[in-house]
Amino acid sequence: MLFAKQQDYNPIEQYQPTSFSYGSGIYTPQKPKIAYNNGIINQQPRTRAEREYQKEIEIKSAGPRIQQNYSQKDDMKSLLHSPMPDTTLFQAERDRFAKDFAAEDKKQREMQYKLKQLSYESRRLANLQRDGVLWQRNEEYLLKDEQRRQYHSEQFTRGKRNTNGLAYNPITLEYAQNEAGQALRRYDELHQVRKFVRAKNLDTRANCGFNVLSGQERQGVDQIVPDELRPDYQLRVRDLQNQLNLKHYALQQQIFQ
Repeated sequence: MLFAKQQDYNPIEQYQPTSFSYGSGIYTPQKPKIAYNNGIINQQPRTRAEREYQKEIEIKSAGPRIQQNYSQKDDMKSLLHSPMPDTTLFQAERDRFAKDFAAEDKKQREMQYKLKQLSYESRRLANLQRDGVLWQRNEEYLLKDEQRRQYHSEQFTRGKRNTNGLAYNPITLEYAQNEAGQALRRYDELHQVRKFVRAKNLDTRANCGFNVLSGQERQGVDQIVPDELRPDYQLRVRDLQNQLNLKHYALQQQIFQ
């Protein structure tokens, strides 16, 4: 016989705390005794009274909200018919006894239609935003192209209307009234200055200061330089003389060393 016969049991008498056995009013439940029979654990199960008493103790120690839940859900019947509002089994009375299935079906169809319209509206807004970004990008491209064309037109590099791509008029040979024309004029003036400086250098090295046949003083290149080129001409002549002086000084240093 594995289990002993159950006897009448009073849980209050067994779990009644005393100062002699368990301390001064401190409740410590006794562990059930375990009996071994040929290596098999023979543990006597708790009776109904013990389980109910243990349940009451746990409810008291858990708190008032758990006590209320336990008091309202003592069995499966109360759990199904009167669930707590925060559970998934709870359903309002107006929803439980609703018998108008046509109205409920209409409400569901209206909800589905509303969700579909919201989806269409979100898609429409996304397409509108995408088209707005695309048109804005195209406008930026057109604006950049117009600015580039205007820049080339002002700088006379390309995109000119009824004008050529030269810095001068090929028919009248006049300089254009723009930056390119002024730059070409300056380049031509410096070219003429270099020609006059080269002619003065050759005249100084190849001729003397007077005419060999008549014996009169010769007029050098300085007399034929135009007035508008004279400042640049004098500056270039001065630079040339400074270079010649440096070469002559370096040559003298080499000789006397």
